Parts: sequence; structure tokens; C-alpha cells
Amino acid sequence: MNTTFASQMRNRRKVRRMSLRALRDAIGGVVSHEMLARYERGEVAPRADVAERLRAVLGILDDVALPMEPLQNIQFRARYELPKKEQDAIVAAATEHFNLYREVERRVGADTPFRNPFEGAAPDFSGDTDVMEDVADELRRRWNLGFGPLPNLCYLLERKGIKIFEVESGERKFSGFSAELGGCPLICVAQWLNDTIYLPRKRMTLAHELAHILFPQLDAAEGSEEEYYIQHFAGALLMPRAALFEALGDAPRDSVQLGELLELKHYFGASLKAIMIRAWQLGIVSPDAQARWEAYYASHYYLDKDPGAYAVPEHSERYRQLVARGVLCGAISQEEAASRFQAPLSPEMSINVISPPREARELPKL
Repeated sequence: MNTTFASQMRNRRKVRRMSLRALRDAIGGVVSHEMLARYERGEVAPRADVAERLRAVLGILDDVALPMEPLQNIQFRARYELPKKEQDAIVAAATEHFNLYREVERRVGADTPFRNPFEGAAPDFSGDTDVMEDVADELRRRWNLGFGPLPNLCYLLERKGIKIFEVESGERKFSGFSAELGGCPLICVAQWLNDTIYLPRKRMTLAHELAHILFPQLDAAEGSEEEYYIQHFAGALLMPRAALFEALGDAPRDSVQLGELLELKHYFGASLKAIMIRAWQLGIVSPDAQARWEAYYASHYYLDKDPGAYAVPEHSERYRQLVARGVLCGAISQEEAASRFQAPLSPEMSINVISPPREARELPKL
């Protein structure tokens, strides 16, 4: 029984969105789909020639000996309603990446443990969602974030011990999910959110999944009730009330200029719609004004046409940086970086600026 090969095979097949019958056909029908299922369960090992075909079709490397430990506590949003094959493919790709991520950390000795700042002192969620205003402010205090914009949420979360993966998916119903691996919190977000027009949505997704990680007790709440708390937290974290009051005033308003909203979008990295929801939550605009705005927005813009751009980078870079560190210190080969870890070094990552080659350190002879 080869459980390592079995887990690799099962995971790679799902990443490629292949059924067992499709895999059988791809390897030339040399074994049945029932036998392939036995391989995946680890009940029997494939013959050498069959294993070679499987490696070629699925992209399994000969020297890979890393078992794919499954993710735990996966939290897809109920309203996604993704096709099962697509959901399986997303989870499989995330499973592979986060297992590799953990292996890279082990190689370079760079594990960053996560510490939940609310552990042992969970907020009281028995009241209305306004409690999330205080919760978001408290998180900023405990993480020493101040009350200004958060320019790169990916960078912040990974430095706090939350691993992030940007997964390829053509399904626009999917934007992200949270999970765990060996007790470490994870966030998986869709690559299509890297388009400039969708960056505010990506940031809101990251803040949303952070709430799932910080407050697991909310997962037991009734359906939409949980989402109301989590959405309120995400908006309050990205756009703290003090900053909104400073920008828009704390007196009730019956109108807001488009130019004001565009300036706040550039400042906070949030969509115009999200900014107006925050203004309504804080009582800056009246319910009637919010309703008129919703009608105006729906007829002129909506999500795919949100005006104004937010050009501040919002990417997960820590994994690639750790692979580069592993190459420079000799823990990972260049070939491994490109093939096994799927993170070939860019020219700038290949340069060691602290310890240049010996010949570059030698002084010229007089």
C-alpha cells in the first residue's frame, strides 16, 4: 500500500477536474476505472508502467514523497452553490499548495504560528451586529494597526500566521473560503479577483474569511445571521468608523458626491457600494438616501462596472519568498523550486544582496 502516491494521485486528478473514467481513457485504458479507484484508496499499488503513465498525465513528480494531508474545517459560503467537480478541484488545488507551503516552512525553519487575539475573550454576539464596530476597533488595537487604511491585507495576514493561496477558477460564484491544516488557519481566494476592478472585492473577501477564523463560534449561528455579523466586521475593519466620520462628517446627510466616494475608494480600497453601506450603518446617510443610492448604482454601475480604480498591490508573496530563501540557503534546489514547489525564482529573487559572490567582494589590486 502506497498512501503517499494514492493521496497525490487523488488530489492531482481532482485538480485537473477529471473523473476516474476520464483518467482511464487518458492513460490508454491499460487498467479499469475501478482499479484506479483502488489505487487512490491505497488498497493496491500500480504496476511500474501504469504508475509512469499516471505521473505523466497527472503531473506527479518521480521524487515527490509528500503525502497530501486533507484540509479541515473548510468554510465555503452556502450561497455559492458551486458544481461539485469545481468545488473538489478548488479544494484539491488548495490542499496541494498548503501542504507544499508547510514543507517549505519546514525546510527553511520559518513557521509563523497564529495567535488568535480574541482567544479566551470572545465577543458577545447575542445582540445586534453593531457589536462588530467595537470588535473591529479592538482588533486594530491588539494588532497595532492604527485607524487608517490597510494597504496590503495579504501581507498583514500572512505576517500574523494565516497562510493565503490564490487559486485559479473560472467559476465567478467562488471568491474564497477559509480552512485549517494542522491547526494553522488558511484562506483561499480566487485568482480572478486580482483584476484591478475586483481588488476591492478581494480585500472584502479576505476580511470576511478572517472573521471566520477569528470567531469560529459564529459558524454555529443561523444562516444569514452569521453572515450579517461577518459582513459588518469586514466592512468595519477595512473602513473604521472614526475614519469614515472624519471623511464624511458625523451629522446625518441626505446626499453624497460621487467624487467623495471615489476618493474614499482610493483611500480604503473598498467598492463604492461597500462605502455607502458603511455610511448607512454609521447613520451618516439616511435610509432613504441609501435606497436612492442603491437604485442609482444598480442602473449605472453594479459590481463589474464600479467606477474608479484601486491600484495598490494586493497579493500573497510569502510562499514565493520562502522558496527563494530556501534556494539561496541551499535547502531547496532551483529545479525543485520550479517543478515541485511551482515557484521558479524571478531574476530579482535570485540575487543575494547581503552576501554577494566572493569575487565581487575582493578589492582591486593597486
